[in-house]
Amino acid sequence: MSDPKTGHLQKSIKFYLAGDEIFAEGSVGDLMYVILEGEVEILKDAHAGSAKVLSTLGKGEFFGEMALIDASPRSASAVAKTEAKLLGMNESVMDAYILTNPEFATKMIRNLAKRLRGANKLIEQALAGNTGKVVLEGLAEFAREKGTPTVRGLRVSIPAFADWAAGHLGVPEKNIPEILRTLVERGAIVTSAMGENEVIYPQK
Repeated sequence: MSDPKTGHLQKSIKFYLAGDEIFAEGSVGDLMYVILEGEVEILKDAHAGSAKVLSTLGKGEFFGEMALIDASPRSASAVAKTEAKLLGMNESVMDAYILTNPEFATKMIRNLAKRLRGANKLIEQALAGNTGKVVLEGLAEFAREKGTPTVRGLRVSIPAFADWAAGHLGVPEKNIPEILRTLVERGAIVTSAMGENEVIYPQK
C-alpha cells in the first residue's frame, strides 16, 4: 500500500523512538495507525511477564484497527522496533478513507483475514498442547532466515534459536534444548557434527 495522502492529516502524524510503546495490551484505543516510516512490533503477553512477537510491520502497513471496528480493548501491544513515523486515524477518518480508497479497503480485508487464520492456528496449537510442533515450526522459520546451509540441511545455533524462540514463540528459553532433544529423537531434526550447541533442520 502506498503512503496515505496526509494533507490535512499532518497534525495526526506521530513520531516514536525505537523501544517506545505505542499502545499497551488491554488499553482502550481510539486510533489505528498507518506506518509511514520505520518498523513496529506487535506483541502478546506470554509467560511470566514475557512477551511474544506476533509480527513485525513496516512502511505502508497498518495496525490497531480492531479497537475501532468493534470498540474492544487492545488485544496486543505495539512497540516501535526502530524510529517510526505513524499516521494516527480515528474512526471517522478510517471510515472515510475506506470509502474513498479501494486499495486501502482491500488491504484491510486481506489483513483481517490473515490475522484470523493466524489466530485459528494458535488456537488449534493451544488446544493440542503441542509445544513441540510450535517449536519445530518456529525452528523452520528461524533456519530459513538465519541458518547456515550444509549438505544435510540448515545448521542452527541452539542458543541463538532459544533466545529468538523466547520472544517469538512465547516458549521459555531454558525449555528449548530439551524440546529440541525430543525432536531429534523423533527424527524431525538431526544433530550437528559441529557440536552439541547446534542442530540441523533438514531441507525439504
